[in-house]
Amino acid sequence: MVAVYRALLLPPSETFIRREALALDRYAPLFVGEGRVDGGLELPAADVVVGIRGGSYRHAVLSHVPGYLLGRLERACREREVALVHAHFGTDSLRALDLAGRLGVPFVVSYHGFDAALSDAAMRAGPHSRYLRRRAELFEKAAAIIAVSGWLAGEVIRQGAPEAKLRVHHVGAPLAPPPPDRPREPVVLFVGRHVEKKGLGDLIEAMASVRAAVPSASLLVIGDGPLRSEIEAHARRLDVDARFVGWIEPHEVEELFREARALCVPSRRAANGDAEGLPTVIAEAGGHGLPLVGTRHSGIPEAVADGSGGLLADEGDVEGIARALTAVLTDDDLWRRLSAGARANVARNFDPQRQVAELEGIYDEVLGRATAR
Repeated sequence: MVAVYRALLLPPSETFIRREALALDRYAPLFVGEGRVDGGLELPAADVVVGIRGGSYRHAVLSHVPGYLLGRLERACREREVALVHAHFGTDSLRALDLAGRLGVPFVVSYHGFDAALSDAAMRAGPHSRYLRRRAELFEKAAAIIAVSGWLAGEVIRQGAPEAKLRVHHVGAPLAPPPPDRPREPVVLFVGRHVEKKGLGDLIEAMASVRAAVPSASLLVIGDGPLRSEIEAHARRLDVDARFVGWIEPHEVEELFREARALCVPSRRAANGDAEGLPTVIAEAGGHGLPLVGTRHSGIPEAVADGSGGLLADEGDVEGIARALTAVLTDDDLWRRLSAGARANVARNFDPQRQVAELEGIYDEVLGRATAR
């Protein structure tokens, strides 16, 4: 059994953690954290362990009581005979590191984006100063360090991680049946949090240019975040036909993958260094044959080659994004070629069974190494 750790289980944007854990074949996941997220993802109740039950005030108080959380989590993990702790997001992993130490089992950590890309100054000034103080210890004690893209692995090495422990591992995505060969409405889909690195403001500006060439083009925005009201106001000022629906259920997102004409992932590096690892929505949409218009940012070019499954522009290149979107929205032959390429790319690089086998191979490796000691 693997303790899959996230401090709060599990934000709506982190379907990739749930999907990867539930796809395990030779290992069984136990979701472990300090508490649950209000309105978070549904998890199998019998396989969830939290250190604190109750409201936010109780959580705020008890999360600072020395040993309280770890004692509860340790007892539950011993009862379930947890053999390994796999924590997600380096900045979220210190308690998981301590839990693995108390259990005497190997510790594995996955880096997903901001946790490796954020500048040390931003970490020191924000809520991650404790992580910064213990980062070298985490790197030393981790049996394996997973990065979701080769680009992100370079960022983790820049932080001081030993290259020998680094593993690049993509989360798998299912391959859906080929989409019907019929014209689609010129709807552009965006899925993600409303934060600077997602580049949603650039997409709003690009859509203003797109509508000059494709008057019926519209934007459907799934997600939420601190910049939502600002971005909605920006869309109104530019008279962009944009609909903001917040977070919706994963099966509803999949339905939209089958209806939209293009997925846009206009990510860019934020002023504080924050960056993507590899947005999982690219593979999720690609499995349904939805072409990508994205930027040459972080691991995105590793997921989709320009002209094969999607079109790429430079970070912050609003007109480049607009040109690519216009091409995908108006050229049916191009759309068909990119749609087929997106599915082929997912089959080649994101096959769920192959990716699960790769992850379990990492587990085998660290458990074998622990046993040898």
